Amino acid sequence: VITSVTFRLNKQPKLTITYPALADYFSDQVSPTAKNVFDAVTAIRSDKLPSPSDIPNLGSFFKNPIVDAQQHEALKKEYPDLVSYPFGSAFKLAAAWLIDTAGWKSRKLDKISVHAEQALVIINPHRVSGAKVINFANKLRSNIHKQFGIKLEIEPKII
Repeated sequence: VITSVTFRLNKQPKLTITYPALADYFSDQVSPTAKNVFDAVTAIRSDKLPSPSDIPNLGSFFKNPIVDAQQHEALKKEYPDLVSYPFGSAFKLAAAWLIDTAGWKSRKLDKISVHAEQALVIINPHRVSGAKVINFANKLRSNIHKQFGIKLEIEPKII
């Protein structure tokens, strides 16, 4: 049983705006505030992600995988435009880049597809069964593993 928790928070946030979309958004601003970054992330995500009320989806369907430096280097040799970010002593890969590069963006199967604007989003505009969505996701994951040696992890909890 946890009876108490203590958090120590910085009064001065450490903002990371190196992601390409954020860097572009703030290209003319020297020192954005935490609120500016929050607003920018909200705006960028709403531009890229379809609203579930417009097109049925669960938002980002796959987690960005983390690989060690050796696997990162091997992938970078084969795919020089690989999108990745340092993550401690490892690297976080952009799952959307992997999906797009493997040709899955906009690909349709059983009335399900990867969204044309954001490769992390699987859309179900015809409201087919959850089993078909999982089948689609597993085929995509299998293809990514075969092409890149990367196992994508599904982000939403499946019950």
